[in-house]
Amino acid sequence: MFCKKAAVISTTAGAGASQAIKGVAKTLFYWGVPFIRSYGIGVQAMNWESVKDKKKAKIDRDITKLAKKLSDAGAPRVNIKTKILFNMMRNMQKAGWGSSPVEKHYWSACGWLDKKRPWKD
Repeated sequence: MFCKKAAVISTTAGAGASQAIKGVAKTLFYWGVPFIRSYGIGVQAMNWESVKDKKKAKIDRDITKLAKKLSDAGAPRVNIKTKILFNMMRNMQKAGWGSSPVEKHYWSACGWLDKKRPWKD
């Protein structure tokens, strides 16, 4: 997950696209996805055929830009916030504050309790 890119896209008939996007983007961050871009727009229509042509053209332009950002070469870099959060969870596992012994065994088997890091694989 630490080398992936994600796009969160939402359309709504009215307001609320940003709230839907926010929850999904936050979940992706906690999963370790370092590159998350979002796009939300209110289309004021019940189906795609009812959307105005001007709005469709805007959506097409915006999604094309978003696709270009996602397809640019190079692996995304893990930011400092993710690394700090990972180290907090790692220290909790080492101290025995994890959710279960199975989880601690998984962290140990992956080498994350030692020097190995998931974004360096």
